Amino acid sequence: MEHPATVPASPPPPPRRALARLLVLLAPVVFACAAAGLYLRVEPFASWFFVFAWWSYILFLDGWNHLRSGHSLLLSRPRGFLCLLPWSTAFWLFFELCNLRLENWYYVGLPASAASRYVGIFVSFATVLPGTFETAELLRSFGVGEGRTCNAHTFRVTDARRRALTALGWLFLALPLVFPRYAFPLIWGATALLLEPWLAKRNETSLWSHLANGRPGTLLRLLAAGAICGLCWESWNFWANAKWIYTVPFFEELKLFEMPLLGFLGFPAFALECYTFSRALVAAGLCPEWEPGLARRVVPRRRQLTWTAVAVLACLPAVWIVDRVIVRSTAVQLEELRGLAPADTDALRAAGIRDGHALGLALENWDRGELLTAETLATVAQELELAHTARMGARGVAWLTSIGVDGIDELELQTPHRLVGQLLMEGEGPAPEPTPAEVRYWVRAAGRRGDTPSW
Repeated sequence: MEHPATVPASPPPPPRRALARLLVLLAPVVFACAAAGLYLRVEPFASWFFVFAWWSYILFLDGWNHLRSGHSLLLSRPRGFLCLLPWSTAFWLFFELCNLRLENWYYVGLPASAASRYVGIFVSFATVLPGTFETAELLRSFGVGEGRTCNAHTFRVTDARRRALTALGWLFLALPLVFPRYAFPLIWGATALLLEPWLAKRNETSLWSHLANGRPGTLLRLLAAGAICGLCWESWNFWANAKWIYTVPFFEELKLFEMPLLGFLGFPAFALECYTFSRALVAAGLCPEWEPGLARRVVPRRRQLTWTAVAVLACLPAVWIVDRVIVRSTAVQLEELRGLAPADTDALRAAGIRDGHALGLALENWDRGELLTAETLATVAQELELAHTARMGARGVAWLTSIGVDGIDELELQTPHRLVGQLLMEGEGPAPEPTPAEVRYWVRAAGRRGDTPSW
């Protein structure tokens, strides 16, 4: 069977080595500034370190890839690269919507401004596809997987196999949604299993087509790229102020960064899904060819812009749902601190202290004792310490204080199961209600003082 992967590539565009060198030089500077801003708690780096880190990584790799091989995603295929960004956001939001049922992770410490959160969500999720493919392209430039062969007959495309994989894909999608506690890992194979047979039927470039032609290199590089990106995702997330926390059933204790150790096995599989989804975009005519080395395809600009707009518009309600349900805390604002009277808030603002972050820094070396009484200072310090435990924010504090848990010492003494019951029966606070997994995380964090205040 002949596949597009065997079609000679179109002539590469003229190399843009000057731009590539600029990216290689500037991207590390941006990353260093972001890391310094995170350490010093300077905005916007403190809140959006993850965004700065990933985009500097992507641009650095694009420049490096271009210098090594003469082509890269952004500098060689800019239309394809840019088209991937909104689809990357849409692709990851699919998993966010699945997480409404799975409850495997949630977000904390995001900016208080809803507009900032919406923009941040779009820009953050837009890194998923390009980050994965830039990493795989770098591995290709070093020869990873090149020259490797496999038995093409083993992976021969047949109608029976296509039907079997499609049925398996629907099973991988349905089981996690029906039995989320036990079948949640299957969600990370569903889209690849559903789309690979569709691509094979149309004789399109895909993982299956590469294997059917005896070339496993692309698959091997994607598996390695997924593992590398997974380590970057989790390490940069661990240090960031705005971050996600995992509450994966059976794996809440043993973690590397925030990810349960076995969870890292999901990243290589996820990279395969990224590739299959992006190949499907090209096959459906929704995105220009983005993969260096493959022949260009003509996608009418109007069609591309129309479907890109559709993708963005489809993302909006999903982002709203994520913001309402999966975002569990935002940066603490002065008005949310129950220990502060309105007059105290006004006095602090007049002194240049405008949010909980600034107030926490001031409390460490307080030299403004004339602004607040000693009693108010003690109350606010306790409240801020609790708010920054597990990054629960003002929402978590409101729920806990409503049942008389006023400080981190009291939280440490709680039994999670009993605390959940009491919160849901007697407590009140901002939506959404605390989940059992979230409350267990709060109690563990109080016990180890692991999430110490990082104002």
